[in-house]
Amino acid sequence: LAGLRLGLSRGEGEGYHWSGKNGDPRRSGWSPHVFKGNFNATPTWHHEGHYWELYRSGPLIDDELNIYLPTSNSNIWKFSKDGKMLWEYHHLGCGRDCGVAGVPMIYKGALYSA
Repeated sequence: LAGLRLGLSRGEGEGYHWSGKNGDPRRSGWSPHVFKGNFNATPTWHHEGHYWELYRSGPLIDDELNIYLPTSNSNIWKFSKDGKMLWEYHHLGCGRDCGVAGVPMIYKGALYSA
């Protein structure tokens, strides 16, 4: 079992827009944040991805609206709210087929994944 803990800019677990599976630390699906955009509008940006990438997990959204996107090929990508790729993490020691075992979580300034 491989694990990951990456430090983030925020020190506490409060204020994340979508911190893990089903959104909040209790995984209840509840969020105090309300979408104020237009559902009929076209996307402001999209990610082309790489070869053989599958997205089997929902994205995470931190307090600065950065987006963390885990893939089935053991990558985790961090994007700015404007779609600029900020970094890419690949689980070391895992082959292309290793995959991210579960949905990562943001908690108290760190990103956790197994």
